[in-house]
Amino acid sequence: MMDTDTSTSTSTSTDTSTAPRAGRRSSHARPPRRRQRLGRTAAALVVGLGLGVAPVALPAVAGASPATTTPTARCIPADGAKARAAAEVARRQATLADLQAALGRAGDPYQLNAAQTAALQSASSGLSSLGEKIATTCYTDRSALTSDVQSIFFDYRVYALRVPQTHTIEAADRLGSARGELGRISGDLASIVGQNPAAQAALAAMDQSLAAADATLGQPPTISGAVAAVPGLQPQQDLAPTRAAMVAARTDLRSTRRDLAAAEAHAVQVLVALGR
Repeated sequence: MMDTDTSTSTSTSTDTSTAPRAGRRSSHARPPRRRQRLGRTAAALVVGLGLGVAPVALPAVAGASPATTTPTARCIPADGAKARAAAEVARRQATLADLQAALGRAGDPYQLNAAQTAALQSASSGLSSLGEKIATTCYTDRSALTSDVQSIFFDYRVYALRVPQTHTIEAADRLGSARGELGRISGDLASIVGQNPAAQAALAAMDQSLAAADATLGQPPTISGAVAAVPGLQPQQDLAPTRAAMVAARTDLRSTRRDLAAAEAHAVQVLVALGR
């Protein structure tokens, strides 16, 4: 009887050690309220940090193309070309200054000089700006430099247009001034020829020569004929029209010069006929 009780007691003792104590929860049960509250607080903190923190760059993905930057273009060697361009600009500006001075010495019977002087000054100013651009620009390709340098020659046409154009106007100025002087001489001679037949004939011939000159070049202040088209010429890539206009103007200038020379010779004949 005692052995059985002992066995029973032993069994009971074993069962008591494996059974959970009264008032204590198993480790497999749901977490306590405190742990739940901590979990919710941590989650809220993560969300809050996610909204307030700037995004962080992620590491590159294997196989993705790396970011590339465009290399800065280098200036091509252009010191020699720039020096030659500067010399050409300076040469043309000196020529333009000489042309303006020549116009000032020639008189202005046809009132063409103001507009021509403005055109020469504009060309000089444009060349100055172009020269400054060429000198200070970092050219990254040869074509851009070539284009700007060619503008010195083709956009202004100093020697192909402005020089012959100004000389034509200058020549017309001188002929116009001579025409005005010969016209005054004709008026003076008309008052003294009297009834002298030889003097009268010479004076009539003089007036005819002056009329021929007027028909070709125009009587100041009105310019006419081929020379009248010259002041309006502008720089062009195709120089054929410019050359044609200049050739026609020179023809008229030569014809006018011959007529005025003839008028002067007839004036001398009037004086000879009068014994003066």
